[in-house]
Amino acid sequence: MVPLLDVNLQYPFATEFPMAVEPTIVQAAQKIYQTYCQLQSRVIKQPLGIAIDPDTHRGQLVFRRRPVLLPGERFVKFEELSADG
Repeated sequence: MVPLLDVNLQYPFATEFPMAVEPTIVQAAQKIYQTYCQLQSRVIKQPLGIAIDPDTHRGQLVFRRRPVLLPGERFVKFEELSADG
């Protein structure tokens, strides 16, 4: 039997953000970020992105370099938030 290669060893960022994010998910993430900015008197730290459930559009800002996502969640990078906005 041939041993399986760990993709992360060869391409450490290959599976970091594997799928493209739908425009509706990006819009929902933008609203979450806007709400965060409105609720904070000053934004101290810029998030790396937002982990968001594609069905409910509920999400949470992510400040860690390697986010841990729940099954089915999508990660929207901060750069994608400002791309359409």
